[in-house]
Amino acid sequence: MMYIFLNPMLSFIYDAIDLEKQMNTKLYGFGTHKYEGIYSVEGKNGTFNGTKVALHNEDGELSMYWIIDQNIPFALETFMGDDYADDSITITLWDYALN
Repeated sequence: MMYIFLNPMLSFIYDAIDLEKQMNTKLYGFGTHKYEGIYSVEGKNGTFNGTKVALHNEDGELSMYWIIDQNIPFALETFMGDDYADDSITITLWDYALN
């Protein structure tokens, strides 16, 4: 539940993410979580690696995805939209340092 600050209304979707077991999960009425491997995200001072977790709607189209490193309390990259439509949004973590 560490990603709840991204959108508190979707907290039950974030709760279903399990980076250790990585089993695809059906979320009735919303679609399916799918784990799509390790991805790299370029930041200001280096590269971050994380697991891509995608939410596909009931029709199998991409609705959202997150690239998550379980050691960083922010998603490295967040995508929201309808299967890469023109009005889709991608948010990328620019830098992270633990003091």
